[in-house]
Amino acid sequence: MKVFLHEMTYPEVSHKAEEDTVIVIPVGSIEQHGVHLPLGTDLFIALEISRRLAEKTGSIVAPALWVGFSEEHMAFKGTITLEGETLVRVIRDVIRSLSSHGFRKFVVVNAHGGNDAHLRSAVLDANLNLNVDVLYVGPNEISSLLPRELQRELEENIDLHAGILETSIINLIRPDLVRRDRPSKPKLTLRKPLLEALELVKDNPTLRASVLSSFLTRFDKLSDNGSLTLADPLSHWDESETEKALEELAVKLAEIVEKWKIAGRVDN
Repeated sequence: MKVFLHEMTYPEVSHKAEEDTVIVIPVGSIEQHGVHLPLGTDLFIALEISRRLAEKTGSIVAPALWVGFSEEHMAFKGTITLEGETLVRVIRDVIRSLSSHGFRKFVVVNAHGGNDAHLRSAVLDANLNLNVDVLYVGPNEISSLLPRELQRELEENIDLHAGILETSIINLIRPDLVRRDRPSKPKLTLRKPLLEALELVKDNPTLRASVLSSFLTRFDKLSDNGSLTLADPLSHWDESETEKALEELAVKLAEIVEKWKIAGRVDN
């Protein structure tokens, strides 16, 4: 079964539009992910989650937005960033283009935290002005769908960037891109009051992200190698545990999308 839009002919796409098929739009980034993971880590993860979701729901995966808003990583070589306004315009134009062909339901799967605020704004604008239903799934939503014991491990280690989670997924889907010949555990510069504030909100991922957001403007000031975690990222989950976690995530997300699709606006 084809799931990728760019592998289809236009008559095939036309048929899918007539069936009111959901379009999944993966959004990633090209930015540093420590010394052991590739610049395209978020892109690979967004594509993997989108593919699994599409296969379970009969959806189509649009070409990924491979670059996002990554200004906070620009001190590290290779990072490419858009301005926030550009990212908003691009995602809006993608949705507008596909809606003109008859598609009315979209799921944006974003694997990069720096894109979050801009994409939420773009999705709200599309829902208000483009006569479409758009569901946004960002990093917090993705983490919340993981098995609870793994969520606790990530919370305890403040595992936010190029840590256990991202290393585990890349090790599963592209093990050839994981560098094991370099020390991956970062030396972090996190002040004690910040750590105490994070401990107070450890069970609230949304508020935890808000507390951290003002400190993530320059990753090179927080971490010596670009990773942000208290753990050694190379002590990641094994392949079977990661596969199980991704499958559970995909099943839960598919259930949500199926219910959301039925509950779409009556004027579509």
